[in-house]
Amino acid sequence: MLQASQQKLGKKIIGTKPDGNKFSDIEIKSKLKHFFLISIGIGLLSFFLGLGIGEGYKIAEKIKSNKLQYEQKLTFNTGETETIFLIDVNSAYYFYLTPKNNAIKVAPLGAIKNIELTCLESTK
Repeated sequence: MLQASQQKLGKKIIGTKPDGNKFSDIEIKSKLKHFFLISIGIGLLSFFLGLGIGEGYKIAEKIKSNKLQYEQKLTFNTGETETIFLIDVNSAYYFYLTPKNNAIKVAPLGAIKNIELTCLESTK
């Protein structure tokens, strides 16, 4: 099972019960599992939150410096087409920019007929 040094560390992390008694080995294992699950959850949350914030800053800098490559063509259900820079897609909306305007536009998925990649050189 656990080595003596690991058991001592676990007991130091957990401490004692409110009435002053020490926890049993089973209670310590249970509390340590809970502690490590919470730690892993916080670590994953921090990782994905950091990725999202970092990507947002990167796109914001590209928008400010006007270094976007408009490589997609968006066709609406009405037949109208626009050349766009696709920022992101979620389960309900497309987020994009047009060359004429730096304001982020949002279109519902139902309003879009298709998206075409116009510049295939960037995928090589």
